[in-house]
Amino acid sequence: MQINAVSVGIALTGIVIGTIGLPVAFAANPNTQLVLVTNGATSPVPVSGSVAVNNLPATQPVSGTVNVGNLPATQTIDGTVSITGVPTVAVQALQLFHVSLQLTLASGYAGTINFPAGQRLIVQSMSVSPANAAVNNCGPVLFYDTSNLFNLALDNANLCSKVMSGEALFWSDESVIHVVGPGFSSPGSPLFTVTVSGYLQPVQ
Repeated sequence: MQINAVSVGIALTGIVIGTIGLPVAFAANPNTQLVLVTNGATSPVPVSGSVAVNNLPATQPVSGTVNVGNLPATQTIDGTVSITGVPTVAVQALQLFHVSLQLTLASGYAGTINFPAGQRLIVQSMSVSPANAAVNNCGPVLFYDTSNLFNLALDNANLCSKVMSGEALFWSDESVIHVVGPGFSSPGSPLFTVTVSGYLQPVQ
């Protein structure tokens, strides 16, 4: 039998038109599987911007040495702090100073108090008492250096004697304090015993 080419073409066209709109079934690929890509410690994934980490446990284990260098200078401490050991504090003993001199007619009722150079004399106690003759109408005893002056007023009601003390009545850095006795009235030639006590400290 002879097949006409036109008839074959019409038949194929009908088959194609008939199959349009029908569901097409695809066979599943048996070689499909999940792939997990990870980066090792030597090849970290670059991150830009800010990353908030808020799901960590409250306490983290730490190994090795941790250096924290960005804390504020003062830290608030909550709870009890235990301090062990006793600090050593060097306390320098005071170098005590005491001198006694007599002001007489022969000395012109004057004298000097001498102490080592480079030291400061802090006077904490002074006393004056007359002897050898009755005296009255006494003026003050003067203590001075080139920068300081101290007047020790005598008690005329107590035979021109005087005792005075305090934390720092007078001080000098000049290694010499001049003492001038009081003016007075007397039928004789009295002497006045002057005592000065305190301590020395190095001049800073």
